[in-house]
Amino acid sequence: MSEIERRYRAEIASWSGRRRVERSAEIFEEVWEMLARQVLVENPGLPPHEVRRRVAARMYRSDPETLDLISRLDS
Repeated sequence: MSEIERRYRAEIASWSGRRRVERSAEIFEEVWEMLARQVLVENPGLPPHEVRRRVAARMYRSDPETLDLISRLDS
């Protein structure tokens, strides 16, 4: 393990549980926004509900059960 990784892990380990949850939520939001931008670049003019559905499908693409539920939205 590199020194940078060691320091990074030590920093994360020093955080409270609340701070870890907050950071996880921040990362989730950042990823969601990035995927939403990608969806809109690929499909300009999509209505917001369809952007949300497509972002959810991308975020959960490795979970077949969740993808099945997403596919049933608006159907």
